[in-house]
Amino acid sequence: MSIQETEEITFNCTHGTFKSNSNKILEDRFNFSDGTCGEAVYFWTGIDGFIIDLAKDWVNLKKKKTENEGAVISCKIKVPEHSIIDLSSFEMIKEYSNFILKKGHKNLCNLNKKSRITILKDFLETFTFESGRDYICYLTRHFMETDENFTFPVKIFGHPFCLVVKSLEVIPRNLISSDFTITQK
Repeated sequence: MSIQETEEITFNCTHGTFKSNSNKILEDRFNFSDGTCGEAVYFWTGIDGFIIDLAKDWVNLKKKKTENEGAVISCKIKVPEHSIIDLSSFEMIKEYSNFILKKGHKNLCNLNKKSRITILKDFLETFTFESGRDYICYLTRHFMETDENFTFPVKIFGHPFCLVVKSLEVIPRNLISSDFTITQK
């Protein structure tokens, strides 16, 4: 099958942000932010009934004293199947494990979060270069920290999926935004 004939995968996605950011995104589109998997736009995806709540929970977790309104931006993102790395697949976990061992990082649990993120970014850059492909998206799972108050039922479904988008061109212009009041705890 040629690259042109590759099937597209459609992801229903949400992005939680502050209302002030939402207005800018709706007018000017998304900007990349530097997250766990590098410069990208990060979306929740997976179980439709939960991805709106995940976006709201994320904003509540990241709340600022100056912001009291959040927004959930929803969209459908279509990408060619060959341009996605599924970081939660057995094959990719094996690749990542081999990379970690080859680099001499045997005990990741003892590394701080910044060091673990640096290793993951190095792996993604190396894997992309060695594969000779230009990946548009990474599908991964967001591992909940113990202090995060998410409503997502992790004990039933495991950690929620996050779609990491490395190309702004696949994010549609027809975005839907829903405002909400940030929970004050």
